[in-house]
Formats: sequence, C-alpha cells, structure tokens
Amino acid sequence: MSFAFFMLEAAVCDLIMVYRLWVIWSHAFAIIIVPAVTFVVALVFAFVYICNVARSLPSSNGLFSPPYLYWFLTSLACSVATNIYCTAFISYRVWRTQESVKHSRFTGSSTGRVSSGHLLGILVESAGIYTATMLSLLITYTVRSPVSFLITDLVSSGYARWKAFEQHVDSNTRLPQSQALPLL
Repeated sequence: MSFAFFMLEAAVCDLIMVYRLWVIWSHAFAIIIVPAVTFVVALVFAFVYICNVARSLPSSNGLFSPPYLYWFLTSLACSVATNIYCTAFISYRVWRTQESVKHSRFTGSSTGRVSSGHLLGILVESAGIYTATMLSLLITYTVRSPVSFLITDLVSSGYARWKAFEQHVDSNTRLPQSQALPLL
C-alpha cells in the first residue's frame, strides 16, 4: 500500500513541477505540452497499477511480478520524463535569468566559469534532487532491487519531515504583529 501512497505523492509532485514550469515560463502553454502529456500518461498507468494491486494480491514474486512491474515502471518512467523535462527547462530559465541579471548589473569581463554553489542553487531551485531520486527509484525497481522500497519510504517520510520543518520555520520566523509590514 505504500506504493499507492507514493504514486499519489509522485502525481502531486509532478503536477507541482508542471505548474512551476508554467509559471516560470510566463504562463506559456506551449512549454507545458510535453510534461502535461507525460503527466497524464503517468497518472493513468498509476491508477491502473493501484487498481490491479488492490483487486488481487501480488503473486509469489510480490510487486515485482510482471503485471504489476510493467504498469508501475511505465508510470514511473513517465514521471521521470516529466521531471527531467521540467527540471531542464526550469534550470535553463533560472540560469538565463541569473546570467542576464549578472551582465546587466556588472559591466566588465566575466571569466565564463560557473561556481559549484551556482550550479547547486540551480539544481535545488529546479527540484533536481527530486528528479534524481525518482530516476534512482526507476532504476532500482527495474532491476527488481528491494532498495526501491527503501527509496519510496525515504521519499514519503522525507516529504513529511520537510513539510513539518517548513511549518516550524514559518511559525518561528513570523514577525510580531507590531513589526509586520502593512499590505499594500
């Protein structure tokens, strides 16, 4: 059942990635055609996977048995494709924006070198870490490794911990009402 929750969580994350791409690219619908199609395909295959697993318990091979394996792998492959596409285009847009700001603010020669901190910022901002995790899950599930179960548990519990951390930070960093800035 943890895979069903993971598939639901992956669908929500993919939808957020497509939405982020759409927003970062100034609401251009043309840029989200490919990830929207792969998202819908992933959603359909995930639904079929969950229905098949819920209807009949897996055979002696467990969730790695061929009927379940193919539905899940197809859904996961489409999810990874959605994430790679979105991550690539978000990273490109962030990089181009940072480059144009850098060149407009500072005149002078640029070495053309990109620092590792700059690359890490682009990677984190574009959700590249999530994409790498989904890709590792696809690989481990394809080779039928039990590590795939660990990855799904880590991703699900990691997301829950991150949300708890965000709420904690938000509640501890709010300004007292007297120091809050007025809304314009």
